[in-house]
Amino acid sequence: MSQKPEIIVIDDNTNIYDPLIIELGIVYEEKNIKLFQDSLKGLDYILANLSKKMIVILDIKFTNPKDRGDIILEAIRKQNKLIPVIIWSAEETQDFFKSLINNHALYFVEQTDNTEEILKRVEGAIHYLNVDVATAIETWLDEQDNKEQILSISNGKEYSTNDLISEIRKQSEEGRKIEKEILELTIDLLFRKKESI
Repeated sequence: MSQKPEIIVIDDNTNIYDPLIIELGIVYEEKNIKLFQDSLKGLDYILANLSKKMIVILDIKFTNPKDRGDIILEAIRKQNKLIPVIIWSAEETQDFFKSLINNHALYFVEQTDNTEEILKRVEGAIHYLNVDVATAIETWLDEQDNKEQILSISNGKEYSTNDLISEIRKQSEEGRKIEKEILELTIDLLFRKKESI
């Protein structure tokens, strides 16, 4: 079974005793929950760990306007389009929603929503993660006897499965290319009836 994702919460008004943080720790294990009250430190953590499976719960309003969540979301999207980001805020302006749409926020939840509602969105984000190529490779690898599978690609390079997963999650140029080719090959095999679901 593939590893549980880290859940990164970035909010300057939330602490470790907040009911949401406690509930996330119970459901997804405390070790997988990371809380950042400083949005820039949260961003640094995300960018330094792009090869990990993660979900981000991001507040929008921070004391310093340069640290706003929509700016953090945009910075994340410049590096990686795969990380599910749940916006958790009371901010509701037209420009704000335009920024969220343009930067592919997965969900918007209000801070007044109950913990159960937010956990439903986290479950939706986990489903989103579980249907990506890197997670499919991890799941397949867990079922294999030989954990050190090697993939040779058309340009002659070889990747271990762990390196391949890392490149896809980091969204490197090579990782995006390989991910696209895996999807195209899968579709081709299915529709040519070489494989079935």
